[in-house]
Amino acid sequence: MIRERPLSWLFCIASIVVDLAFLAMAGRYVISEHVILAGLLLGQTAILAIWAGTGGGHRLGRASVMVVATGLVALATGKHALGNWKQWLAVLFGYTLSVYVAAVLISIRRTLAAQRADAHTPASRWQVPLIELFGWTIIVAIVSFAARSMAFDFIRPGDHALEKIVAILATPILFAMCIKNDIRDLSRGLAFWIVLGILAAAALLHWRERWGVLLIATQTCTMVFWYMVLGLDHVMCEARAIEEKKLPEDHSHSTETPSEGDHTP
Repeated sequence: MIRERPLSWLFCIASIVVDLAFLAMAGRYVISEHVILAGLLLGQTAILAIWAGTGGGHRLGRASVMVVATGLVALATGKHALGNWKQWLAVLFGYTLSVYVAAVLISIRRTLAAQRADAHTPASRWQVPLIELFGWTIIVAIVSFAARSMAFDFIRPGDHALEKIVAILATPILFAMCIKNDIRDLSRGLAFWIVLGILAAAALLHWRERWGVLLIATQTCTMVFWYMVLGLDHVMCEARAIEEKKLPEDHSHSTETPSEGDHTP
């Protein structure tokens, strides 16, 4: 697995190291660095949610990793990212689950569109085994238990909380909608709409909070770097596949070619 996606693994390790570096400076930095940490975590958890909704592997396993990782991140960083870990737990879980649901719906839409485009492919029936259903009930139970510790008092009438939620959800949902595998899927038209949406989200959040632009910029940069890493990993995988395909052909040519010393009478 690591050999297939080395840069993706390096990106994950580097993200953890950067987060730990900010946490190690806890209490010694100003508000802008709190915002950068929050932006990094929002970008990273959005990446995790998009992977859980559209990635490879079993869907229950991906969702389990997402829920556990989100809970651990919220507990470890809540005091430093938002100042109140119960509020941060509510923000991060609500944000991650919203991106996850959006990614799942986008993935289902792409699958249905591909089936309509290929008339020869029979429509697959969506089935859930009983053991997997039990697994999903456990995940729901974990989220419900975590919800007992969440504080939603930051959502107040007249505080424009809905506008802030829409602003921080805009970037990951735009990326999930417009990019299927990596940054190479992005055409100029889609790039224009993504940039326009990010600028609108940053302006909306900055209108309500003075740190809005910095938060959206950090979140966006994290996701852009991730999609670039995915593109480089895909290029490396394609190059490796071409090389592996060439090796048997070169070997077969070398065995078929007679040597210079061989002479037929």
